[in-house]
Amino acid sequence: MDLICEASAVAARALRLSVQALSYLVFACAACACASALAVPNAADVTRPQSHLNGVSTLSDLQQGRELYQARCGSCHALRDPMSLQPESWAAQVRDMRDKKGVRLSATEARQITAYLTAISSR
Repeated sequence: MDLICEASAVAARALRLSVQALSYLVFACAACACASALAVPNAADVTRPQSHLNGVSTLSDLQQGRELYQARCGSCHALRDPMSLQPESWAAQVRDMRDKKGVRLSATEARQITAYLTAISSR
């Protein structure tokens, strides 16, 4: 009888671990789905008016801005769709996150994130 109880306890623990692992997997997949849903910059985004790009003029800079947006901004809160604001509004949003919320971004990181968000919202 003890062997049956012990086997039952082991099975219950394994089931709990499986459910927990499945929960983590679902969460990870959902996070990846959100990140991959962000628009990917392309060559046409680079040709948008330079005033909107804040001095960022390469596709590589816009791609880096997307990666930074996902990694730095997405590590603290749900990411906003770049299309949710007008292009001219993103600079103030990023500035407010740095100044009012204390987010530590270098000037280059802030510029690249702003350029990515501005370029995508200009589509």
